[in-house]
Amino acid sequence: MKDYVFMHFLRLIFLCFIVISVSGCSVKKQVPVQISDISDAKDATGTVYATVNVRGYGSMKFMLLDKYTPDAVNIFTEAAKEGFFNEKSIYMAIKDFCFIAGSAEDREFNGKQLIARIGEGIDNSSCYPVKGALCFTEALGQAGYSAANFTVIQGGSEFIAGLEELLKYKKVTLAEYFKQAYGNEISEDDLKIFRKYGGAPWLYGHCIVFGQLTEGEEVLDAICNCEVTDDSGFVPIEDIVIENITIETK
Repeated sequence: MKDYVFMHFLRLIFLCFIVISVSGCSVKKQVPVQISDISDAKDATGTVYATVNVRGYGSMKFMLLDKYTPDAVNIFTEAAKEGFFNEKSIYMAIKDFCFIAGSAEDREFNGKQLIARIGEGIDNSSCYPVKGALCFTEALGQAGYSAANFTVIQGGSEFIAGLEELLKYKKVTLAEYFKQAYGNEISEDDLKIFRKYGGAPWLYGHCIVFGQLTEGEEVLDAICNCEVTDDSGFVPIEDIVIENITIETK
């Protein structure tokens, strides 16, 4: 009888272990999809890449997220292939935040409206504006996101940590700060992603993330750390010019 009870007890422990293991596997991983997809793409075919060649700085290579933002990727790749971004400037560079490149005025190219939309039935919420994210931001006065210029996020995890430390003196949490300052309600799970991968949490939900940097982080950092004007316009003192953007499919 004792042996039977003991064996039954062991069986229960084993079943509990199985349940815990399975439950643990179903827990949402705190990794932006574009980060996990980079490692998956190493052995995959059909992945689309964009290489941004910047005069005097070098190249940055991005994996494009056509699975999550097909409309944005299509508009960007078409404009790049047709030379829209050639000789355009990086006209704003903000240390620990981002740079913006392209055209601040043009909204059309070859008769096409350069406005991107997420698309019906597409969920972009798993793509985060973390460091190295390639984004379109909201178009002022228009429905959709401007595809005439693009933003690359540069702020790292140390910037988020520094901001959080600063807010402690004000007795304000990160979540409270983003809600008060930007009207963004960001969950603790989402904040964990930004703490680990850096980025611009205030843009979450206000941009389309359609690519992620895979090579050239030193180029990104050099651009965002360039000398800018003193009028708070964050305009590089010396012109930073995009020579071209090449598109390739692996």
